[in-house]
Amino acid sequence: HDALRRLADIADVFLVHNRPLVRPVDGSVVRIIAGTPVTLRRARGYAPAPVSIEHGSEHSVVAMGGHLKNTAALTMGHRIVVTQHIGDLETPEARDAAGAAIASLRDLYRITPEAAACDMHPDYASTRAARDSGLPVYPVQHHHAHIVACMAEYGLEGPVLGVSWDGTGYGDDGTVWGGEFLTATETAYQRVAALRPFPLPGGEQAMREPRRSALGLLYALDGGRQPLDKIAVRLGESVFRERELRVLDAWLRRHGDQVLTTSAGRLFDAAASLLDLRQYAGYEGQAAMALEAEAATETAEPPLYPMRLQTEHRPAWLDWGPLVEGLLAERDNGAARPTLCRAFHRSLADGVRQVAEWAGFETVCLGGGCFQNALLTEFIVEMLTRQGFAVYYPQRIPPNDGGLALGQACCVLRRLSITSQKEESCALPFQVKS
Repeated sequence: HDALRRLADIADVFLVHNRPLVRPVDGSVVRIIAGTPVTLRRARGYAPAPVSIEHGSEHSVVAMGGHLKNTAALTMGHRIVVTQHIGDLETPEARDAAGAAIASLRDLYRITPEAAACDMHPDYASTRAARDSGLPVYPVQHHHAHIVACMAEYGLEGPVLGVSWDGTGYGDDGTVWGGEFLTATETAYQRVAALRPFPLPGGEQAMREPRRSALGLLYALDGGRQPLDKIAVRLGESVFRERELRVLDAWLRRHGDQVLTTSAGRLFDAAASLLDLRQYAGYEGQAAMALEAEAATETAEPPLYPMRLQTEHRPAWLDWGPLVEGLLAERDNGAARPTLCRAFHRSLADGVRQVAEWAGFETVCLGGGCFQNALLTEFIVEMLTRQGFAVYYPQRIPPNDGGLALGQACCVLRRLSITSQKEESCALPFQVKS
């Protein structure tokens, strides 16, 4: 009935059946990465198969997941059941579907949760649903949840070095995170390093326009010393109009040191713009996908543009400056774009290697939407494995925000299970301020 109503102006013919849809489930999406299947959308054929966890509990938690690619989760003993992919919670219909999926699991397994886990972002629809549930609410930092989801899949207790790279996540300092290195257990994390921050001109609009991320990157690289029209020359003459640059110049000089991000996703967007692959994005991840697709056409070993690890900062910075300068210099010298795209991926992977060797943890867990990128993941796994690290990346649970609910559930369940003073004293604080 929903299809007949919503698609009446699009479809000429409907092929239907007379069986009621009790539980709508999308098609699953799986990709081969480093020789193994990685689930990008966990739905038909996979959900709601439970995930077994090492530490069971008599407590029960409902985890609300994130705002995009939403799933929810319900804990019971040594198992966590994650719902099918629900999608982005932008519409009332999607939010109703999320509530119905949670209610369905509660009825199916006869579980009454005693606590709700959610993202730290105060404006996510899933966070509001947790607050409205009437249960005690436990926020979990976005990137910590990504890493704990990977740990849960492999039964790891930690501590591990977590590499959590995605487009955006609410940091515990109120800024936009997305290129994070965390030392993590299920109950605690510490932000030991991050990609060098840069401003996002226009804030959220930069997520839809890679050219804005590139402009913010160049502004940070220049240190704001030159007028913006001089900085924007490195992007090309037709990327911004003169009036746009005047407005953005005023915005950057007023907000450039406030609206900062460490996002690896925005760094990918910026590279796609600098190499003239995408200046605008029609959908999430389009620029990064174009960068990966271009890199895949090059098979030769690409050059390496070293990233600089600056440990005098707290957290340490993995500085993309030398990488961006190297790409621009080679671009201006006429280097082939596929070679530059592949070099970008390999250089980022080498940056991860630098942080891993500096941090000194033998076990590395990857998490976040950037690890849907097969080339980036394979470069990182290859480099770290060669150096003797044990590297884990999500396979059965999506590396993207579809895995957040599992990580949130594990974090809160473990916290509720810690009762003795001895265990409390051995753990880091649940959320560590950077």
